[in-house]
Amino acid sequence: MKRVISVVSNNLLTDQRVHKTAETLLLAGFAVHIIGCNKNNTPKPVRNYTLYRFKVWFKKKVWFYAEFNIKLFFILLFSKTDFVLANDLDSLPAAFLASKIRKFNLVYDSHELFTEVPELKTGSFSKSAWLFVEKLILPKLTRCYTVSQSIANYYNTVYRTAFGVVPNFPDIKEPIKQNALQKNEIYTEIEAFKTAGKKIVLYQGAVNVGRGIEACIEAVKLLPNTVFVIIGTGDIWHRLKHEIKEKNIEKIVYMPGAVAFEHLPAITLLADCGVALLENSSLSYQYALPNRVFDYTFANIPFMVSDLPEMAALVNNYKIATICRQFTPEYVADKINELLTNTALRKQLIDQMQLAKQLLAWEVNEPMLLKYFETGLE
Repeated sequence: MKRVISVVSNNLLTDQRVHKTAETLLLAGFAVHIIGCNKNNTPKPVRNYTLYRFKVWFKKKVWFYAEFNIKLFFILLFSKTDFVLANDLDSLPAAFLASKIRKFNLVYDSHELFTEVPELKTGSFSKSAWLFVEKLILPKLTRCYTVSQSIANYYNTVYRTAFGVVPNFPDIKEPIKQNALQKNEIYTEIEAFKTAGKKIVLYQGAVNVGRGIEACIEAVKLLPNTVFVIIGTGDIWHRLKHEIKEKNIEKIVYMPGAVAFEHLPAITLLADCGVALLENSSLSYQYALPNRVFDYTFANIPFMVSDLPEMAALVNNYKIATICRQFTPEYVADKINELLTNTALRKQLIDQMQLAKQLLAWEVNEPMLLKYFETGLE
């Protein structure tokens, strides 16, 4: 049996793409082992594959990434495997160096255009360091893929690589059934809002800059009987949580934090509409096609996206969402209100989602994904 070690710099609780890939490899007959890290002593998830999470001491990003890659390198150096799958650029240095020494097959999955995220400021040491890693390693890769055609085109043009595309479609083998889903205390609290007659506007994903979250917070103030639910954590989570408390708007903005992806489908189904907004603040965002777009689609939740290339193209092709072209509170409030109150529009979007699901399922990806784990590709 061929063995795959998948490596990632998070705690494995919320990363759906890593999980979906592991499940696909398991079904294809691979032995799958995933290595992550545990910065905040979160509970270890239970999966069908084996997990190992090592502790890291440094929290500041530059030192965290250094510690993570050093520890990961030595783990891989003494591991027996046929393939190592590096998820995103922050796990690639250790995986690449270990692969050169141990001669195992290296596969790279770029979840985003890492060096162009807005958190990496132009001219900063961090951005320069990651660009150096990218320029050094990416041209040498033979097994590499990413989440959208735009990102693949970028890498293939800049580095003369051969990136393929494995989109972030959901792994839904049968319709979502509310009574079969895992529910937790966060589900119960959101359900209480619904029982009280509130409409639920949902954002799920990383709580980082440029995600349209602040515009939605301001917009929901203008909407009656509406609660904005933010599921996830990130760089601006603590600041937003503090500001919401200071402004005394905790009754209309609910921020419970991150949710393990086993519990997420049940929560998604409680929403009346969803938001998948990204500001045009970086190339990474321009080319992004977030998980939440497909999560809303497969849950039949009307939603809106930004007018950026990949998301707008998806909407234009499948007619499954509306497009938000401004980030002023009044405009965003109008777009949300339209999704909440326009019955004809909601029916039209949901009908289109039913058609799109046949083409936007993870199962469509699996043959493409498995090609990267064939022997003899070099």
